[in-house]
Amino acid sequence: MSDDFLDKIIGIEKRLKELKNQLQEIPKNRKLVCTNEWIKSNPLTYIYRPRFRPKEKPIPQEVKKKYLQIIDDINFNLKKYSPDNFTNIQDIIDFAPENKKSIVFLLEKDVYPTDEVYGDYLVEKHNDHYELYYHRWDEKKKKLPDQNLTIDLEYFINNDAINQIQNRFDQLWEILKNEVERCKNYYLLQKESQNAEKLNQIKSLLKTKECEFLDFKKNMYKIFSKDNRTKLEQRKEFLKDVLGLVNNKRMEEIIGKAYIIIGIDEENQKYNGVHQNINFTNYQTLIYLVNEYISPKLEIEFVEFYISGNESNILISKGMKQGYDRILVIKLSYEIGTVYEIKKEIGNPIIKIEYYRKGTSFTRDGSHTRYITQEDREKLMNLAKKLIPYDYETEDFEEENISTQELIEKSPEPQIDKKLIKKYITMLKTKELSKKSIIELLQSISGEIRKLEIYDTIDKETINLLNEFVKFSFYFIQNRENEILTKIFYMLRELTSIPEMIESIREYCLVSFVKTYKKGNRNTHLINILNNCGYFENIVDVIIKAIREKDITLLGIINNFNFEDKKIIASKYSIIEKLIDEKEKLDFIKDNNLIQHIQQIIRKIEKLK
Repeated sequence: MSDDFLDKIIGIEKRLKELKNQLQEIPKNRKLVCTNEWIKSNPLTYIYRPRFRPKEKPIPQEVKKKYLQIIDDINFNLKKYSPDNFTNIQDIIDFAPENKKSIVFLLEKDVYPTDEVYGDYLVEKHNDHYELYYHRWDEKKKKLPDQNLTIDLEYFINNDAINQIQNRFDQLWEILKNEVERCKNYYLLQKESQNAEKLNQIKSLLKTKECEFLDFKKNMYKIFSKDNRTKLEQRKEFLKDVLGLVNNKRMEEIIGKAYIIIGIDEENQKYNGVHQNINFTNYQTLIYLVNEYISPKLEIEFVEFYISGNESNILISKGMKQGYDRILVIKLSYEIGTVYEIKKEIGNPIIKIEYYRKGTSFTRDGSHTRYITQEDREKLMNLAKKLIPYDYETEDFEEENISTQELIEKSPEPQIDKKLIKKYITMLKTKELSKKSIIELLQSISGEIRKLEIYDTIDKETINLLNEFVKFSFYFIQNRENEILTKIFYMLRELTSIPEMIESIREYCLVSFVKTYKKGNRNTHLINILNNCGYFENIVDVIIKAIREKDITLLGIINNFNFEDKKIIASKYSIIEKLIDEKEKLDFIKDNNLIQHIQQIIRKIEKLK
């Protein structure tokens, strides 16, 4: 299995090498004029000043575009592998116009502005030679080799000035190249460590009995069989196995992970030392089957290993070795407490293969896969509640086998501290409090509101209390500092997950919030409140307007929206075409950040189904 990320790093190194020569030639291609000024007579002394005309000249656009793309790729892909977070190169790759330590500054500005390049030459004329020094702040800084009196002095100095710039460029480029190399080595080291960890994990799994989260398969699913009946049966079998593993009621061993190991034989649910080579590499089809037929979305990862030995002497390698068989591990990552099921029917009664209908699902008892029951669904959903850090003592629903209906009957009201909320709202209304105290009181109210997330229904008294909080929020935020505004906006955003609260926020706050938005406030929580309350009726128009106004902050927030709307899905390709048209109007260099946001939005819309 190839290492796409390593290939990407090698590609960056290759592009750096190719671009270096183009950048290095830039000083040679600029016009250089050398002037001189007499200083004294004994010995005859001059200051020579080589200067570019014009003083500043941008790097040619095509070359700068390539450079910008490489730096973007380095930042995006490699920064996480830099042991010191790019401290060595952050100035070198900076595009800020006045950063004297950057490559761009060195190549676009005049000869003298950088500390490492000398723009003044002190020349003393003696009887048989010139004595030359770099000169700065009325001092001789560094002596150059003596020159014969027959030399064309201006030509020599101009060439030396260009050499200075090129030498400094070579130094900066070497630092940049070394940082890329360092990141690559750190990645390889980390990968080696991860591989060793993965090898140990695979060994551990092979020593584990088949169970709710682990399945052994000697043979690969025949999803490409020439026999249509076999092909469809095997595709259904794969989906059944996946659903059985991810609808996993166990939490004590591996949280949110399940594995199918292919190429391994078992006996009494245990690996028996028999293995065979698996040549399958068409992972995209398996990914397609999972995405097309299972909901909600699952993460699926494929890892290949090579195995030899037997059950008592398991030999595992990440790379191919003689006498080893290739095995395939399918790793499934799922969300605890979520019930995964068929979202699109699959089958064909004409060839006597029954449908898996929409809503069909499976779970496992040990190594046995079976259809899921309503009781199984309730147990799975209760697992999510066990993961929530309650501020009050929760009950072990699974052990007591309490159904959802019994839970509602036993606890009809959300367990939030209503007195606390009422008391703190009163204090915030009536007392002159410090900013710190206000934040602390709001934090406590927020903690109570968050407890409502686990309830499907909320009693009338709680709804009335929340309505009171919404009304209070509208008046309280007037002329408040950003930190307090952000906290209130965050709490109201949380409340938009409750349908009754959306109406309340629309009634009391929406007009004011729209005015705040139109004045240029781009608070993330405010924008999400407006979106959840339906203010952005046509989000595509909002995106187009933000692009044209170059509102990068708004685009960044919209980028996190859920675009799964029927209208957007129905016209996704025309929307993508509009966005591409807008992107093409932008300057690749000046508007690079804007273009990145547009591209991310396009990718999200592309994935809609």
